Amino acid sequence: MTAPWRAAVRTLEERFWVAGVAANFARALGLDPSGQQALGIVAAELTSNAVKYAGGGTASLGALEDPASARRGVAFEIEDEGPGIAALEQAWRDGVSEGRELTPDTPRAERRGLGLGLGAVLRLADEVVVSTGRGCGTKIRVVFWVKEGARPSPEAKAGDAAHRPPCSLPGGEPL
Repeated sequence: MTAPWRAAVRTLEERFWVAGVAANFARALGLDPSGQQALGIVAAELTSNAVKYAGGGTASLGALEDPASARRGVAFEIEDEGPGIAALEQAWRDGVSEGRELTPDTPRAERRGLGLGLGAVLRLADEVVVSTGRGCGTKIRVVFWVKEGARPSPEAKAGDAAHRPPCSLPGGEPL
């Protein structure tokens, strides 16, 4: 992975900033417009969940290269120290929020969202890896691979969308 970016996220508003950084980074690496949008949506969703359910976390972004297949891509990772996801398989299903099924009759005051976010992450990303458990926090890594024949955007730079200076990982630590 090259050109890592890392930032602490603590507010729901920061999901928009993270989404913009992620989409612009993807454009700079050659992801097509739909891939850029998908990565922005996924970054916003995962950032939002880290803030809502764990009080915040750390978002990371980096370029990937697979020499064996000559593929390149973008990895986005969010890590928090919250309570973890107790029932991960259930959480991936649409219509589930905080471990329970949502129905049209579920009062708005009793829900934190629509229960569609993690299912959308699975549908949009090329790869998803989750490490979580009750009381252990959560780490989710998503990968979007550049489609064959795509070229990096010459006018875009990975940090263009950042409204604050990107942080580097100490010692070239991988995502």
